[in-house]
Amino acid sequence: TSFVDHLRRSTTTRAAIFATIHLPATRLLMEKLEASGLVTYVGKVNMNRNCPPYLRELSTNHSLRDTERWILDTKDAFQRTKPILTPRFIPSCTDDLMFGLARLREQYDLPVQSHLSWIRELCPKSKFYGDAYDQFGLFGGGYPCIMAHCVHSSEAEEERMLQNGVFVAHSPESNMNLSSGVAPISRYLKHGLHVGLATDV
Repeated sequence: TSFVDHLRRSTTTRAAIFATIHLPATRLLMEKLEASGLVTYVGKVNMNRNCPPYLRELSTNHSLRDTERWILDTKDAFQRTKPILTPRFIPSCTDDLMFGLARLREQYDLPVQSHLSWIRELCPKSKFYGDAYDQFGLFGGGYPCIMAHCVHSSEAEEERMLQNGVFVAHSPESNMNLSSGVAPISRYLKHGLHVGLATDV
């Protein structure tokens, strides 16, 4: 309630939100956002590795079953609040989970949101981090896709993002707090990428 009230009183009228791995909490957030009148996408987060045990889903199958149950429960339940697939990022999702999410994305025609940052050790065959998402089928190109941060994107990655219609969610406060880097927003805009402002609450 506090989050939704804060969002409603801000200058935001549309938002794409990372919720949690938990179905009841994600559904409750969607209900409150729908009642607020805001137009939003909300994602049930997927994480099955490299995270604290209390945030790690029990297994790949459990994560996919919960995600599909949530999709079926919410995709036609609201007028202004819609589901968006949300693998937190590749380091917290195994390959089989990513491929499973890609199948759900195609089956239910859903958009995708995640974080874009480079983890070479986990994706040694990828040319760049966005290429890893693309290999899983989760990097736009025929459906909406939002990637947060994008502070280390190469020219080749920018070109793929432009080609696939990937939307950049620029998060300057988060980048500053984490000292993770500075997104070259003026360059992205000059190259024709779509950029929006993101806020971590």
